[in-house]
Amino acid sequence: MVSGVGYLHENPGIERILLREGTYPITEEELSQVMDFALTAGAQGEPDEAHILTYIESPGCKTLKAKGFDVNNLPILDPWSAILAKALAAEKSKMVEDHGGIQGRLSDSIATWAKELPDMIPNIFLAQSDAKSFRDAVLRTVGQQFSNLALTALDQVEDQKSFAEFGVDSMIASEFRIWLWTILKIEVAFPDLLSVTQSLVSLATTVEAQLTRMSPVLSGCP
Repeated sequence: MVSGVGYLHENPGIERILLREGTYPITEEELSQVMDFALTAGAQGEPDEAHILTYIESPGCKTLKAKGFDVNNLPILDPWSAILAKALAAEKSKMVEDHGGIQGRLSDSIATWAKELPDMIPNIFLAQSDAKSFRDAVLRTVGQQFSNLALTALDQVEDQKSFAEFGVDSMIASEFRIWLWTILKIEVAFPDLLSVTQSLVSLATTVEAQLTRMSPVLSGCP
C-alpha cells in the first residue's frame, strides 16, 4: 500500500488499523525506487525474490507473532499477500512439527466434544481440544482473536468485561465481525461489539448457540 494517496489518504482510519497489525505503507518515492529496482534487475531471478516487486515484507508480522499475537488479519488473507502468508504458514507448520502437533500433545486429555466435532464445524476449535466443554473452547477461540485484534495480551483480556470498557472502536468491531463471519460463519450485530452490556462471555454464548443450531449433535457434548 502507498501512503499519502488514494484509498489510504482518504481513509486514515484504515491505515491506523494496518499499522497496528504490522502492515506498513510506503511512499510514492519508495514505490518508484522499488519499481526501478525490479525493472533493472534483469529477467533472471529466483521465486523467493518476488517480494521485492510486491514489497511484501514480514518483520512487522513476525514481531507481533513473537509477542504471542496470531497474525490472521484481512490484509494477510488478501491474495496479494500470498507470498507472506505462505512464509508465515511454513513457520507455523515447523513449530507444530517441533512440538509434536496438537493432537500428539493432547491425545490423552482431548475432550469428548473435540472427538465428536462434526465436519461442518470449523476446525479452528480443535486448537482448544483440551477445553472442558465446547462452550469453553468457543470462549477461548473468540477471546484469542479479540486479543489479536486489540493487541492485548490474552491474560489481560477479562471475559466478563464489556467491549465498550475495552475501548473497542468501530474499526476493531468491524474486523472482529468480519472474522466471525469469514471463519465461523456466525453473524453478529455490529452494535453488540461496541456495547456496554455485551462481553466475550455473551458473545461466546451467542456463537455456541448458532453453531449448535447448525449441528444439534453439539448440544449433547460435555
